[in-house]
Amino acid sequence: MHKIIVAFNLVIIGSLSMLISGCKVGEIKKPVVNVIKSKFTSVSLKHGRLDTQLSVSNPNVFKLPIETVSYKLFLNDKEFISGATKQSMKIPAGGSQRVELPLDIEYKKLLGGLGAIFKSKTIQFRLQGEVDLGLVTVPYQKIGEFKIN
Repeated sequence: MHKIIVAFNLVIIGSLSMLISGCKVGEIKKPVVNVIKSKFTSVSLKHGRLDTQLSVSNPNVFKLPIETVSYKLFLNDKEFISGATKQSMKIPAGGSQRVELPLDIEYKKLLGGLGAIFKSKTIQFRLQGEVDLGLVTVPYQKIGEFKIN
């Protein structure tokens, strides 16, 4: 009877150690999001399009799906545009994926702040948002300024 109890305890201890070590393997490492570039690709009298490219790096040993990417664009600390775009791609394990983020900008939203912009000769911008990867959501942000000559 004593041998059965010892064997049973060894099975329990072995199972628990496998579960604990399995949790360490199954931990999700936080992906990294970087803004690669932003540029105007089309401009008209009423609106323009700012195409932004993000790079999402996956440090995990499994693929991660990109479900949505949200964004907010601030000009001189005023929210200018915001929204979200659905994505249908996967980031490979240990790899990265580029994500295209098209931002349509209506110029009439700028009119309220044009005087301050022309006085300062610069436009400060902040692009921020989140990449929803299903299991985790990762924020990103890019801050800078444009000079007006």
